Amino acid sequence: MENSSELILVALQLLGCNQKTLAEKLDVSPTQITKWKNGEYMSIDMRKKLEGMLGLDDIPSNMVLMSGSVENATEWMSLIYCLASLAEENSETGYYTTPLIDGGDLELLGWSTFYTLNEMGVTLPNSFPDELKNMSEIYDDDGEEAMYLIATNPYSSLIYNIYLNLNDVYGFYAAYIKELMYREELDLFDTAACNIESGLLDLAASKLDEEDTELATNFRSFEFKVKKDFEEWLNIIKHTAIQYNVPLRAEMLDMVYKSAGALGHHAERESLGINKGQLHPDIYMNELLVGMRTINLVLPLILEKLDIDIDKDFDLD
Repeated sequence: MENSSELILVALQLLGCNQKTLAEKLDVSPTQITKWKNGEYMSIDMRKKLEGMLGLDDIPSNMVLMSGSVENATEWMSLIYCLASLAEENSETGYYTTPLIDGGDLELLGWSTFYTLNEMGVTLPNSFPDELKNMSEIYDDDGEEAMYLIATNPYSSLIYNIYLNLNDVYGFYAAYIKELMYREELDLFDTAACNIESGLLDLAASKLDEEDTELATNFRSFEFKVKKDFEEWLNIIKHTAIQYNVPLRAEMLDMVYKSAGALGHHAERESLGINKGQLHPDIYMNELLVGMRTINLVLPLILEKLDIDIDKDFDLD
């Protein structure tokens, strides 16, 4: 999640002080401030102390840095909560989109959303858009008006579309990958594949339609990196599953190459039992390849034992 360097940068910005003064306020050495600023681990107690001093409460520091103030970050957090609830209500995969569920870790969702936006190259406005304030109340009074405001503001529209994609991406993950991740014999949490679940929001963002990426100045390089990472992580799962003869019920790499809508449709079919018992051809292909390799190794020994010269005694077509 958020690192110590972000929190130190926010503290210096909000308190309007230098590192020496901040060190005095926290009763630590200036050298320790420098270490935290460079990313060294900060204890939970010290983090809470600093967050309390800054009045952050449950507001992630990266949201303050990107939005410019605690007040703006609080407004964005409120909007994110509303957009997450609306998007999850529109999920049709048959699986709960855990990161968006009401009562989930809102702080983590806010941090993850702003991290993804930053990676995409999105720059937020200097002040929070007035028309997006109190969006939950607007929706309760007039749902159509609220959806119109969300759709016509480029920032809320962008975040909402990412969350809609997340429904489909997470549905596919829940249907075909999550169970494999937790299979003890595969031991996948000791590999780079452990990054998959935390990276699903990035993957959802990488599947945005082109017209939804106007604010994302770094989208192409972001998309390339996300796809490259997921190819690596999903191939680890594929190869490990095949090694342990664990059947695959879908092509793992569909998660990278197929659209969000296609992934959602696939997950919905699984949730309805339509794909029940389906095995992906890769598992059979692996068995055939293993068999062929075995034959290639054993057959020459058999022929030699029987004193058969394949070139003289066989006319192969």
